[in-house]
Amino acid sequence: TKYEMKSSGSNDVYKGDSRSFFNLLEPVAEKDEEADRAANARDFIARNLTPLVPPPLRSVLATAGVALGEDYVPMRDLFTSPAVSYAYERGWRDNFRTAGFPGEDEEARMAMEYFAPSMSRSVDTRVLVDMSCATGLFTRRFAKSENYKRVLGCDYSDSMLTEARRRIQADSSLTNLKATKLDLVRLDVGKIPMQD
Repeated sequence: TKYEMKSSGSNDVYKGDSRSFFNLLEPVAEKDEEADRAANARDFIARNLTPLVPPPLRSVLATAGVALGEDYVPMRDLFTSPAVSYAYERGWRDNFRTAGFPGEDEEARMAMEYFAPSMSRSVDTRVLVDMSCATGLFTRRFAKSENYKRVLGCDYSDSMLTEARRRIQADSSLTNLKATKLDLVRLDVGKIPMQD
């Protein structure tokens, strides 16, 4: 399924599809597609290499005219790296268990229990938004429960959402949900373009 949304306050158009994610960070412009692909490839490379370059070296490279990404924010952009997205569930989350967290299944159960009172108010509008969902670790559990009409996994990082979609597609129990629609959305949590 393809999605397209036009902003009411501007001529911006946002697109996505059910095989990847809906991108609310980058409007699609009417441009030269080949030039746009080349620019996107350069931006992708710069965005993914920047976290690997030590901060003192970034300023030296910038002085030399090498652009690594003008708006690099360390803690935000670290999680846009495909390497971090790949490793997130393959080790990063293990540290949470070591630190005393009860584990993913129990944490998801606790979250669903917490959400239950507000979700019971209306059967038709039970939408759960998993903000900063990363690779969809909890998004997948929320959707599998089939307690919600719709589950939205939202994150800033396209590489996290790509990994989330890969994991969703690899799990046959998520490809045949009966009561829950599952979507992934790329957005900035500080600028949420959603209705209350």
